[in-house]
Amino acid sequence: MTNPSNIPPSRFVAGAVDLGAVKQQAEQRAQAQAAQAQAAQAAQAAQTARAQGAPGQPSAGQPSAGAPGAAGPVTFVSTITPENFEFDLVVRSTQVPVVVLLGSTRSEASEQMRQDFTNLAESQQAPTKWLFRYVDVDATPEVAQAFGVQAIPTVIALAAGRPLTNFEGGQPAAQLHGWVDAVVQAVDGKLRGLAPEEDPANATGGGVGAGADAANPDPDAGDPRLVAAAEKLEQEDYAGAIEEYDAILAHPAQADEELVAEARAARANALLMQRLSMGGDEFAESDRLLLAGDKPQAFDLLIEELRPSAEGSADHKKQAKARLLELFSLFDPADPEVIAGRTRMASALF
Repeated sequence: MTNPSNIPPSRFVAGAVDLGAVKQQAEQRAQAQAAQAQAAQAAQAAQTARAQGAPGQPSAGQPSAGAPGAAGPVTFVSTITPENFEFDLVVRSTQVPVVVLLGSTRSEASEQMRQDFTNLAESQQAPTKWLFRYVDVDATPEVAQAFGVQAIPTVIALAAGRPLTNFEGGQPAAQLHGWVDAVVQAVDGKLRGLAPEEDPANATGGGVGAGADAANPDPDAGDPRLVAAAEKLEQEDYAGAIEEYDAILAHPAQADEELVAEARAARANALLMQRLSMGGDEFAESDRLLLAGDKPQAFDLLIEELRPSAEGSADHKKQAKARLLELFSLFDPADPEVIAGRTRMASALF
């Protein structure tokens, strides 16, 4: 499977993740554990035989202790180790996209995103569209090395064992929701999905919160407008969700700063998802990139349309400029990536 065109390729993972090395290490570890177990069994058998006055013989046909097990039940969330990565990561990613967080308890941002991704994954209704897997880089550095991570936390989306996209550093829950939606859209119809009998959503009757936390950027905020917006997003009522977010943003003085920031980010995601759901937009690629968390590339696609050397009519360039300015307006004007984008736009125009 090749990387979908609407998801930027990984900046530091080239091609397939090097899971072969992890598998080899897991197998070597399993073989060593099996040898130790066999030796222990032989010693025990010899001791028993001596006690019974008969020559001891090692047991035959004993299962290998510590060997990588067969695939267990599918879960929304699990921790990846060398022993389970093949089934719980590689195999699962051939069915649905798998979001992998490589983190550490040493990182506050990592722990927060781990909780946010867990809430998002467990809130899914059947059919389950994606799974969340966590890699503790301190406990299992060999797994982290297979991904070639350069910083923690790092998040990578996998499909068919190959990276689709990634980002480094913490992100708010609302942004994670939009990013996951973009990943799911990118592989829609390209993976076989989970069988109904193995779908964890069928086993649990839906995840924790029945979908509310998936769209609520701050489940503890308690603002009923966020709850209402979350419900409307689950129903794909993007216009209704935008109205709820607008109600918060219309009176910022009456809401705390964090709530306003979360509502602004969630509104931007809802607007982009609404536009993508309509189809037929010539600038849709930039919207997809924004949902995937790649602001610089989203801006650059439109900036290239503005250059004097670019093909396209004057009207087309005017529309591209208007869209670019609209995308800038979705974010804090002090955002370094927005400032850099505006600088590149000015260079392209003049």
